[in-house]
Parts: sequence; C-alpha cells; structure tokens
Amino acid sequence: MQVTLNNKKPIADSLLGWWYRIAAPSEVAEDAPLREREIVRIGKLNSAALLITLIYITIVIGVGFSSNPKLLPVLIVNYVMTAVGIICNRYRKTTLAGWITFLTLEVGMIVNILNLAGAGGLSSFNLSLFDILVQPELVAVSLFSAWVVLPIAACNCVLIWSFITFLPKTPEFAHAFALAPYNAYERPIAIQIIAALVSYLWVSSAIQEMRRANRAEEVNKLSQALAEQQRFALEEKQQLEESIQQIVAVHTQIANGNFSARVPLTHKNILWSIGGSLNNLLSRLQHWRQDALQLQRTQEAIQKVLFDIHQAEAQGIQPQLRRTGTSIDPLLAEFVSWTARYPTPQAHSTNSDWNTDSHRV
Repeated sequence: MQVTLNNKKPIADSLLGWWYRIAAPSEVAEDAPLREREIVRIGKLNSAALLITLIYITIVIGVGFSSNPKLLPVLIVNYVMTAVGIICNRYRKTTLAGWITFLTLEVGMIVNILNLAGAGGLSSFNLSLFDILVQPELVAVSLFSAWVVLPIAACNCVLIWSFITFLPKTPEFAHAFALAPYNAYERPIAIQIIAALVSYLWVSSAIQEMRRANRAEEVNKLSQALAEQQRFALEEKQQLEESIQQIVAVHTQIANGNFSARVPLTHKNILWSIGGSLNNLLSRLQHWRQDALQLQRTQEAIQKVLFDIHQAEAQGIQPQLRRTGTSIDPLLAEFVSWTARYPTPQAHSTNSDWNTDSHRV
C-alpha cells in the first residue's frame, strides 16, 4: 500500500522565501534524512521568529526610544544579538539561534518593561506591558520541545509577581493595589498560564501529527523502494533466463559443428563475464580445430608423397611431386630445386611436373 502525501508548497514558503534565503539553512533534497529536513524546518521557524524580533525591536523599542533615550543601549544589543542569531541559523546552528532569539525577546521585553514602568512608577496602564511576555513563550514553544514553555511561563509568572510587588507604584495604583492586590496579579499571570497551556497542547498535537506524517512519508519511500527493487529483480530474472537460453543455443551450435558461434552478451548483461569467458574458450577451440585439421592434411600429404616416392622407386623412375597446399610444400620445393642442380632426364621430368602442377593445391 502506498501513502500519497500532499507536496503543495506552504504559504509561508511563498511569502517568506526571500527571507529564508537570507536567514534560513539551505534547502535539502526531498529524500534527505529526516534529521536534515528537520534542521531545515526548525531553521525556517527560527528565521521567521528572528524577523518578528527585528520588527518588534524596530517598532516597539524604537517608539520607546523616542521618549526615553536610555533605551539606546538596549536597542543596539538587541540588534546585535538578532544579527548573531541570523548568522548561526543560516549556518545550521539552529538550537543556538533559537536560544538567542528567545533570550533577545525575553530580556529585551523585560528591560523595556523596567524602563517604561520605572519612568514614573508602575501604574494600572503599565500592567498591560506584562502581556508582551507571551511572545517569548510562543517563540520557545515553536523552536524547542513543547514542554519548555511550561517552565518559561512559570518564570514569567514569578517575574510578573516580583515586578508588581517590588517596583515603584504611582499613588493611584498603590491605592488600588492596597485595596485588591489579587486583581493586579490575576490578569497578567492568568494570560501567561493560559497561553502556555494552550500552546503546549496545540504544539504537542501538531508534533504528533508531524511525526505521523513523517512515518507515512517513510512508509511511502520504503514502499516505492520495495516496488523498485521488485521490478529490478523481475527484469534481472528475465534477463538471466534470456541469457541462459542464448548460452544454451550457442552450445547447441557448437555441438552441431559450428565452432564460429559466439554468445551475444554485452557488458550490461548480468552473465556478461560468463559469456565473455565462454567466447574466449570457443575462440581457442576454433583455433585448435583449425590446427588439428591442418595437421591432419599435412599427415595425409606426407603419406601421399611417401606413397608416390615408393611407387616411383618400385618403377625405377623419378617421383612426380606436386604441391599439397600444406606446410611440407617448402620442403618439396627445396627437393625440386636440389634435383635441378643435378639434371638428369628423370630430374628434368620431375621439375617439369612440379612447375606444371604449381597451381594445384
């Protein structure tokens, strides 16, 4: 069974493609190991969080800087840390980049709260500043394990309690705090707790779905690999059967006396090495057969010459020597040349016969 996956390009990739090329790790192949693809996915989340951080630093802290020049060091430090996070994220140091992003947001927002609240004391209006501490929680739950958001939310709750308890207060807020301190703590701390629990449950569910999708993708790849392997095995089996039939056919031709037959296998064939060795053996057999036939003809020619010599000797005449078309022809030619140097009627007759029959094989 194959699992069909939706390969549609995410909307975030279309909108933030330009930013990913600057701040995110380089893309990997679709068949890359799951760990490599996970690094790219987290790197994209990091780059998006870093972009949000840059926008936040520019807008929120910039607005605060216009009314409070003391925020200039905070502004510079936040920009530097964000730049370091972008460099780390681009070079696949995603965990380090994630922590830099989170700490830049967390510390920057805490310093912003302290500066704004410390200007004239903490007022009822300033209590809304504590809501921005939700942003680092959302970044942390997106970049790290889902459970990390719980201790971060607990730390933020402690910070909120400490700020409300110990920071200077305006007379208006001090009077309201003395009458109903619970109301001052309840809203910002409740927002932190609710945001942490909801984001934890949502991200945990999303991670489980992602793992199921990854498993389905792995199953799909394994199914495709298995199907490809089966197809290759079937083709290899068919090729093997055809090659064996060709080898058997060559053996049949050799058995019928056709020593020029060869196995027509190329180097792409699985039995190519066997076919090549067999062809070499057949070539040698063909040469040996030709040598054996030549030797047989030579032996027959020698027997014929000896028979002619014995016949001529019995009749008392010069033997009539003719070409045999074998390797003894040079010897016979030398014999004719030798008799020519000692001319006799018989030798002249023999030499004439040799010259007359020189065209015969």
